[in-house]
Amino acid sequence: METTHDYRSASEPGTSLMPPWGWIFSVVWGIAAGVLWFPRAVGDDWASLWIGGRLVAEGNWEEAYAVSPTDFAYPGSAVWDQIVAEHTSAPFTHPFVHNPGVGVVMSLVSRALSFEASLLAITVLCAFAVPLLAAAAYTFWTSATLRLSVLIAATVFIWLTVPLVISRVVGQTTPIIIASCVAAMALASTRPRVAGLLLAAAAFVKLTPVVLVAGMVALPATRRAGAWAAGVLSALFAAQLVFLPTQFALWAATLASFSDAHLSAPMNATIGSILYAGERTTEGVVVVRDGSALPTVLTTVVVVGGVLALFAWTWRRAGAFPGKVFLALCLLGPMVVSQILWLHYSVALVLPIAGMLAFGIRSRAWPWVVFAAAVSLLLLIRIDFTTNAAPSPVTVLHFVLWIAVVAATAVLRVPRHLDYGLERLS
Repeated sequence: METTHDYRSASEPGTSLMPPWGWIFSVVWGIAAGVLWFPRAVGDDWASLWIGGRLVAEGNWEEAYAVSPTDFAYPGSAVWDQIVAEHTSAPFTHPFVHNPGVGVVMSLVSRALSFEASLLAITVLCAFAVPLLAAAAYTFWTSATLRLSVLIAATVFIWLTVPLVISRVVGQTTPIIIASCVAAMALASTRPRVAGLLLAAAAFVKLTPVVLVAGMVALPATRRAGAWAAGVLSALFAAQLVFLPTQFALWAATLASFSDAHLSAPMNATIGSILYAGERTTEGVVVVRDGSALPTVLTTVVVVGGVLALFAWTWRRAGAFPGKVFLALCLLGPMVVSQILWLHYSVALVLPIAGMLAFGIRSRAWPWVVFAAAVSLLLLIRIDFTTNAAPSPVTVLHFVLWIAVVAATAVLRVPRHLDYGLERLS
């Protein structure tokens, strides 16, 4: 993979995130791809945010956080069903499980835009996020700028992968969240304020990037960015505790209501979802509570223990703390061991794949290139959303890909002059 110039030091402030004309391409691509795809978008996931915002605007917080006791992927509310039928084109919707602050923001969106108009906007933003993700992933690993021709090719390829297909069908924010996180990682050591704000916004919407915030605080080179993110997040959540204490408690109770449950569904690539596929209902979804913790606990212990062992080996081999690998694992790790690993989360695998391809091609380490290329091609395989008891082969595939890629990331060796120059973590 070529760059517009030689690799710079990881601390070099002169590296641009985008190549010349890159931002213009991103805007044009976002509008064109988003508008062209929009007629095929159904917006199931976006409906949960829009309806949640509408209910918050009406002051109906109890209904906003409604969750079915038998299927925590469904609101189970007549109020929700009525809004879905009257105001959206979504055939199915998930519960609103975001913090009250997101609810307040979405209340403004639902007042200003109809469901269709807001779905078009999120589809365009999803398309815009793809070239940003590709460029930022490359810059994070190499401290160099991706050539425009490579950026265009990468954008088209990522757009065709299953995670992006699913995201743009259901109106997911995942590509935007992941792109924001990776852009924050790429800018953390050179533009900490911008990086911190990007990361804070991502963690405000989805909680898992909080681990990345902690990871940035731990590294001297990215500590200012992590501090900015932590400060902004602390202020946002403190404001909710002060001004929305009842709503905050309701949100926490909603999350706790399914903290011990597994959702077995073709879209969920966790070990629990796969193992309990035989207990699915006629709708293809089942919530398993009793006795379901053991597979997850064992998987978490094995994955975390194995990745930590591989990371320690990489650290010892490199002779310096592998800071960039550490940050990548801070982003990927929480997702791979969570109870929910939606297939569209696999868009995050773009980050390690970019590093493997960049370093593999430059150093002629062809096994890395073959592995990364194989994973990329496998992400093109479409899923058949059947309702039979057998786990979907694509669901199993994504679980295996996550384990394999996270393990490979732990042993990825970043050239010392491109890392953060740590002899030890301090």
